[in-house]
Amino acid sequence: GAAAATGLSRKTIAAVVQRGFTQPTLNRPTSRAAATRRALMRRIAKKTSKKEHRKWPKFGSARQIRDELRRQTGEFVSIRTVQRGLLEEGLRSYVRRPQPTRRRSELEKKKEFARNHRNLSWRRVVFSDESWLCCNERTERTQYAESRDDVLPLERKARWNVPSIMVWGAIGYNYKSRLIIFPSKAENEDGDLRQFRLDAKGYVRKCLSTVAGDMVAGRKVWMQDGARSHAAGSTKAYLKRKGITWLEDWPPYSPELNAIERIWKELNARIGRRCPLTVEELIVCAQEEWERLDQALINRHCRHFGTQVRELANL
Repeated sequence: GAAAATGLSRKTIAAVVQRGFTQPTLNRPTSRAAATRRALMRRIAKKTSKKEHRKWPKFGSARQIRDELRRQTGEFVSIRTVQRGLLEEGLRSYVRRPQPTRRRSELEKKKEFARNHRNLSWRRVVFSDESWLCCNERTERTQYAESRDDVLPLERKARWNVPSIMVWGAIGYNYKSRLIIFPSKAENEDGDLRQFRLDAKGYVRKCLSTVAGDMVAGRKVWMQDGARSHAAGSTKAYLKRKGITWLEDWPPYSPELNAIERIWKELNARIGRRCPLTVEELIVCAQEEWERLDQALINRHCRHFGTQVRELANL
């Protein structure tokens, strides 16, 4: 692409890249007014807002910084001038990394969990969880095209507006359970269709009972989050009766510690490329793609749990 845009050969472009090309700096003298403006833009960019445990940038974009600069000084500059000034001040625009929770008490629970289990081998842990799969178009986010008009739109619909199913599974080092599929809706006592909810009885009968023998035979450590069906007294009684060891102090709001969350992301991407349109097609795609998941990929995601625990324990 660079060769076609500049008219140079690919070999020339490759040579420049290998040399580690960097944007040359212009040694232009900076006026006092420009230096003052840049310093003010830096102070504006550093401002934050806070409410209870939440904290966020007050002026996160170059447009917001430009408008605030104009409000304070009456001077109007372009967005490009703001971007260039912030770059000269050592500030770059970054995508804010999402985080499950910023509450201090929840972070302390994660740290305590990590300190308590820093010596736990990740090879022994089996991760489990439920997830929703739907017929939304989950194909590629990008597309190469000659013009913007040629780019195909990306479908975005709420899950409840398209056919969907609830699934449950468990993964571990050299281990993968079978995929349990639940309907998106179920009849209640009055015969009306309602959104399906997994209760403790159904969780034990349809999910735990299918892996209990493997957990005991392999001396595995069971992981489940604090969902109501998982934390119910009947569920804990079943685990004790079967002699299954589980992580009772699993911290809340910790999807980054659960390896199966990454597997759900991978499964969603694979199903999206097949683009099912009905519940029947969705079920077939989910079952086939679950069976095709490579165990080496699962093992890599499980290994990440050990890395995360060590990092949290050292905070």
